[in-house]
Amino acid sequence: MTEKKFLIIGGDSRQLRAAETLALHGGCEVAGFDKALRSLPAFSGGQTRFQHVILPLPATRDGVSVNAPFHGGVLSLASLPELVKPGGDIFAGKAPPELESVCKSGGIALTDYFAREELAVMNAVPTAEGTLEIILRESQSTIFGMNVLITGYGRISRVLASRLVSLGANVTICARKYSDLAWINIAGARAARISDLPSVAGDFDTIINTVPAPVFTPQVAAIIRKDALVVDLASETGFAPDSGVRVIWALSLPGKCSPVSSGKIIAETILNILSERENQQ
Repeated sequence: MTEKKFLIIGGDSRQLRAAETLALHGGCEVAGFDKALRSLPAFSGGQTRFQHVILPLPATRDGVSVNAPFHGGVLSLASLPELVKPGGDIFAGKAPPELESVCKSGGIALTDYFAREELAVMNAVPTAEGTLEIILRESQSTIFGMNVLITGYGRISRVLASRLVSLGANVTICARKYSDLAWINIAGARAARISDLPSVAGDFDTIINTVPAPVFTPQVAAIIRKDALVVDLASETGFAPDSGVRVIWALSLPGKCSPVSSGKIIAETILNILSERENQQ
């Protein structure tokens, strides 16, 4: 791959690790990291423009400015076109409509790296491992022999279930598709329908939700044991405050538990995208 110049803007520790990885493949500068610059060259400002500008995951939290918690100022989305060379592009995680509008008006290509399958698959690993850490800390019990219920059978659930089964947990997974139920049985777990939750949710020490929807109705919450631990990886609307259920909200675990690995995954995904483009030329 020919050498490229990257500008990394905003984000958390993942962006710094992504920058370190990309620096091995080409020039790299960082902006919006006043409190955590490490050994990378800071953004020189002025009239400098870059072939590739990389925004964090998520790119913005307010639809107006770049998500840059380490930066003392504001980096507006509207100013981003001034940093991109003609024919250059912007990479962003969970790119919102506001950023799409800015790029379109500025004639800049926008790529959402969070939509890439390899990133989603690899991000399931730090999410699963972070979940195991939460279970061990909060339950104060061994995973061996633990009765665990997982709702949903997507990427995270598959990686998490394999680790729980290998550690000796008794794992039940609730899913909707009959094909998923078949794969669950083959993977060494017990399969159940999501519609079975009202009858089975009271049987478990630990419940892990991977479904980004409110699957835990008041009827389901009412039968969950009061000493059970619920780890919600996907939704903040699953339980009412007065439900009496002990819930750990654990969204965005990769950035919290494994920023080094997560940042490397982001960088490698972007390099994959650029490699595919070069191969198509």
